[in-house]
Parts: sequence; structure tokens; C-alpha cells
Amino acid sequence: MCREGWDAVAARRPVLEPDVAGSPVRVWPAFSRALADEPIGALFAFPLLLGPLALGAMDLWCDHAHDLSDEHALRASALAREVSRHLLRAAVREIADEQHDDAVTDRFSRRHVHQATGMVLAQVGVSPEDAELLLQGHAFATGTSMREVADDVLAGRLSFATRPTGIEESS
Repeated sequence: MCREGWDAVAARRPVLEPDVAGSPVRVWPAFSRALADEPIGALFAFPLLLGPLALGAMDLWCDHAHDLSDEHALRASALAREVSRHLLRAAVREIADEQHDDAVTDRFSRRHVHQATGMVLAQVGVSPEDAELLLQGHAFATGTSMREVADDVLAGRLSFATRPTGIEESS
């Protein structure tokens, strides 16, 4: 990921540099020197986000200085949102293939996950599919079952609301 990519993730918004060589402000002096010998004229970084999760950045570049139109920036942002969903789904699917979650067979698990999905949807303002994906992603990242994550959300021990420090877990 390029320096702009890190900045896009940290700021949670696109970072657009339409003229790398001619930019009067050198925010990244070492990175700019490294690019001097590369055929890169413009860099555009779009954060890969899903609710409060920052998954990385999608970096686009052009071999000459080039402004990105508003329409193209909107399209690239939409593409970054889709890439975010696919990345998280792939990670969740991979871990699910490696281990079977016995809690899924519990007849109350689906109800708990469904209720927790609704709470995450309200906390983050995403679609129901993305809210469930956030629950799955958290289960994957913490090595816990969906049932445990759902129980933590329902009990108020875990909130996906976006805060400066990220996902909040209560003790």
C-alpha cells in the first residue's frame, strides 16, 4: 500500500494526488523521492471500509498527471465498497471452511445472530447483509463463534458503533 493508501485509511476518505511530480506540497518527502524514478504521474487512494472496520486501501495510479473527475471518484469509491465486502466475505469463508462452528447447530443461535445483526445495523447504519458480515468478521478476527459475538452484542459488551478508537468492547 502506498503512503496515500495509509492516509486514506487513517482519514477514512479518499486521498487524491493528481500531480505527483508537480505537487507543491510534499507531505511524503521520502515516498515522493522514491516515486521520482517511477512512471507515476497521479495517485489516488480509496479506503476499504465496512462500517467501523478498515481493511486496507485500493490504490490507483496513472502514468501522467491527471485529475480525477467527480464521477470517476464516485465510481472508484463504489468499487472500494464492493472490494471491502468481497475481502471480508473471502476471509470469513476461508476460516469457516477450516473449522466448523458447533454453535450454529443450536436452535437459538440463528435468533441471537438475527437480533445482534439488527443491533449492529442500527449502530453502524449499514445493510442487514453488511451487519451480519461485520459480526462474522469480528468472530473471525477474535477466533470466537458467531453465537459468542452475538451474545456479546446483545448483552451490550460489544458495540460496532464507530468511535475514534474503533470497535468498543465493554468489560
